[in-house]
Amino acid sequence: MIGAVYSGILTPNAQPLQASCPTGNCTWPSTSTLAVCGGCLNSTYTLKECSGTACAIKPSATGPVEADCENPPNGSYCVNASTCKYILASGSEVHLMNMKAYWETPTEWWPYIGMGDLFQVAPGGGTDGAFGDSTNRMYLIRFDSIRFDLFGVPYNSVGMDDPPLSITECALWMCIQVYNTSIQASLQNQTLVSTLDYYNYTEHTQHDEDTLVFPPIPASLPGSNQTNFTMDANASNNLADYLWTILNGTVSMPGPIEYHVPLFSNDVMRSIWNATTDPQGWISNLASSMTNVVRQ
Repeated sequence: MIGAVYSGILTPNAQPLQASCPTGNCTWPSTSTLAVCGGCLNSTYTLKECSGTACAIKPSATGPVEADCENPPNGSYCVNASTCKYILASGSEVHLMNMKAYWETPTEWWPYIGMGDLFQVAPGGGTDGAFGDSTNRMYLIRFDSIRFDLFGVPYNSVGMDDPPLSITECALWMCIQVYNTSIQASLQNQTLVSTLDYYNYTEHTQHDEDTLVFPPIPASLPGSNQTNFTMDANASNNLADYLWTILNGTVSMPGPIEYHVPLFSNDVMRSIWNATTDPQGWISNLASSMTNVVRQ
């Protein structure tokens, strides 16, 4: 599953599993399967305060140093309120560079003023977030949800004097999907017929092992066959812990912003930042890649 997660994050256009059809022309009845669903919703934030100090010394300094702006050293320029604290609707707290303070800095000092974080991906999950308190979804996280906020300057807005801040809350959860699959002339066509994602489940313990059990699929849906899908609770928790670890990081600007050379805390942050114009497409691709493993 780890390989599928990285493939879905770093590689676009995740392809569905290829069905076996020796004749090159096959049609199957509607098929239900346990799957991974994902979604992203616009959210909100509140600016709490801006504080801190960034001081540049030329020509020797290559980045910011802490200094007392009331008594700056000779040959230096200090920027007050270098970072701003934001509280996101999901409950996450993030700290980004103060873009307004940077652009008010005299241009001659731009090469020497070190930059801060422009963008942050932070685990969330509060009930006031965009997804609300969806307790009847099997989110991929222990206790609550694997929800994470994408917050900051979109990748295509870095060079603006007053770049907009965007906030998107995303989630991954287990769901049931029904597919129609056919192969004609060795070319596969697979169509998603329906998805059950608001779906209550129960937890059963037997021989000290916890199993998450979904109720039977409604008989009114194609491909139901009154199927009960299950998932090992430990596997769900381990996957959630892993996702929580990698979906957490920053994009910063270590040098002058006019150079447009961001620094990513990891490759996952690079992928997410580049996808800020279409987060739903990004999360859907990740969910599809993970679903391929679930279906095998």
